[in-house]
Amino acid sequence: MGHANPAAILRSQSAAIGKALGSMLAANHQLEHSASGRSLMELSSRLRDPAVNDAELAALFKQGIRELKDTMTAHHEAGHVLAYLYLTPRQRLQLDDIMFTGRTTDGDVQARVAYTWISEPCWPDPAQRDEVIRELACVMAGKFAEPELSGGVQLEGSDRDDQVMATELLGFLPEVERHDAIQDARRFLEYTILPSQLHSLASYFYGRWIDGETVVTFDEVQAFLAATPQGPV
Repeated sequence: MGHANPAAILRSQSAAIGKALGSMLAANHQLEHSASGRSLMELSSRLRDPAVNDAELAALFKQGIRELKDTMTAHHEAGHVLAYLYLTPRQRLQLDDIMFTGRTTDGDVQARVAYTWISEPCWPDPAQRDEVIRELACVMAGKFAEPELSGGVQLEGSDRDDQVMATELLGFLPEVERHDAIQDARRFLEYTILPSQLHSLASYFYGRWIDGETVVTFDEVQAFLAATPQGPV
């Protein structure tokens, strides 16, 4: 029985990452045609280039994984922001700055979307089914907003904290209602998160981030979205 060829495995994995990057860019034309997007497209091409030597390919592979996670996180956080913007009442809560807080020891980016209660009752009121479902939709919005990757590439763990929060929210509802609540939350997202706004905001977050800016204020988000197609009223 033959042994696996490490160089061949690296080329196969690198090609898959390059294809996944390319598919993400193809799905988000705003990012694809930005300066940062053109750099990502070049990286995608290099990852699939058979002329690249093994040493360079190993470095490109690590870069490709990092950039794929970064762009995925930008979409994830953009989904949360849009859902909170359109599904929650401004008189009850205030969205905080979007924080890109660094990287884990594995190189995974850390980001945070949070809000502050500004009036009673606290959001969401566990006794109000509609509020629980709207908050559930906001929690689910990150994973909902992530583009599907080609080449069988999957990034795990992007919604681990969201899953914990979703479980807590569903605990406010009778067990027989939880399946319908998830479906209702997904319908909220399908009618709320417009692809044009999602792609624009994800591209905006990614561009700010790679420029070294770790904080995007909510006022800046609103000003940016004012120049993009109108969201739900």
